[in-house]
Amino acid sequence: MTTKKTIRELIFQSTKWMRLLAIIPLVVSIIIYTNHLFTYQRAVNNIHRANEISTAFRTQVIEDVWGLVYGQVTPCCFQSGKYYY
Repeated sequence: MTTKKTIRELIFQSTKWMRLLAIIPLVVSIIIYTNHLFTYQRAVNNIHRANEISTAFRTQVIEDVWGLVYGQVTPCCFQSGKYYY
């Protein structure tokens, strides 16, 4: 005995497949977008951290050089890095 599907069942089955095929690119797009978003956020954080380090380093170097210029640190201590104000 063969069972024949009604038009309603055929349309319902085909719309299920169409919905599935429409959702797959959406999910892939969301995954790719999220990956790019996190990559961009890590790059921005790295740049921000590099700027903080650069500022701190620049300030420390200027203070150390002025300590040497004003005679607060001797050249021998400056070269060895063992000096305290």
